[in-house]
Amino acid sequence: MTTKELQRNFLKTGRTIEQTMLNFNASWASMVDHGVKQYKITKSLGNPVGEIPSQLIRPLYGRFLKNVVQESPAVSTEIGLPNQGGTMYYTELGKKEENTMAEHSITSAFSIVSLCAGNMKLVDYFFQPTVRMSKDKEDRKYLKGSHVRGNPSLVWLKKPFKRYVEAKFPNTIYTWQGNEIDIKTWTWKDHIEQVIMPHEVWGKLYTESDFS
Repeated sequence: MTTKELQRNFLKTGRTIEQTMLNFNASWASMVDHGVKQYKITKSLGNPVGEIPSQLIRPLYGRFLKNVVQESPAVSTEIGLPNQGGTMYYTELGKKEENTMAEHSITSAFSIVSLCAGNMKLVDYFFQPTVRMSKDKEDRKYLKGSHVRGNPSLVWLKKPFKRYVEAKFPNTIYTWQGNEIDIKTWTWKDHIEQVIMPHEVWGKLYTESDFS
């Protein structure tokens, strides 16, 4: 279901778009939580099934990224990307170029491991930072080779751009509101308070959905 479809439902039911999206996301967030719990049980019994988290969680996270982040009218309008997907952060090339991508500052593999290990809350998994950047120019080249995976550590969960710092990423990164950040000092707390909470829908989902 796309944002436009949600908006049509909102017009039919009289509910606010925020209420519709809260219900939409909460319904399948519980499915992800169940999958994580099942994974932990199998692991505790000595039979970890490593494929389950990826197969279950990534498709649902993909829906979240598409419906809630990339199709956010507020973000695309604010950044000036009406014909591209929205994002939490962006670079100058990510704003100008057509061939862009949503790059995860914390790798997908590490975030899933952290979620299943209990080091990352489900709500934080869904709201992890993504940066819209150029696929084939100056942005992406700094995150190739060994920096694709980086040096995973729990520090990433406190300083989400640590991998970028280690890769000596030189390009300025902005929040969706257009505020420049310092990747060396930017914390997870900064991410939630200055990027997630100011957004009308994201802030409501982060605080009011029944993510476990």
